Amino acid sequence: MIVFYKENGHIYATVFDPLPKGYKEAMEKDKSINFIEVTSDMPLEIDGGTQYVDVVEKVLNNRPTIDLQDEYNINVGESLSINIPESSILIFHDSKFMTETLVECSDGLVELDGEMPDTYEITIQKWPYIDKTIRINVT
Repeated sequence: MIVFYKENGHIYATVFDPLPKGYKEAMEKDKSINFIEVTSDMPLEIDGGTQYVDVVEKVLNNRPTIDLQDEYNINVGESLSINIPESSILIFHDSKFMTETLVECSDGLVELDGEMPDTYEITIQKWPYIDKTIRINVT
């Protein structure tokens, strides 16, 4: 099996065995195509949502998770500090107005102030981590 991936290791396609004659050789000649050949000692179920290719070692890895609680509770006037991977993108979801606000967090420290009572959802994105959505309940 051949697994195709982008420069950052994101898997975008697979070709299953048996490979057409000359297929692998043609891919090896085209230096603009990133791929690895998956052998029987590697996982045979490929999932681009939960796996990526380590572009240095040329192996499949499971995407890491962001280790945060799913839900946090704070009172109005309190603050919450959470550590996330550096250079993450935060997506603040506003369900009332059906909007999203994107913010980059370069230093990995998020400080949230509970200014108004409500429930807030924030999705944290950082490749190769699996996206994590947390809920902040301010009462």
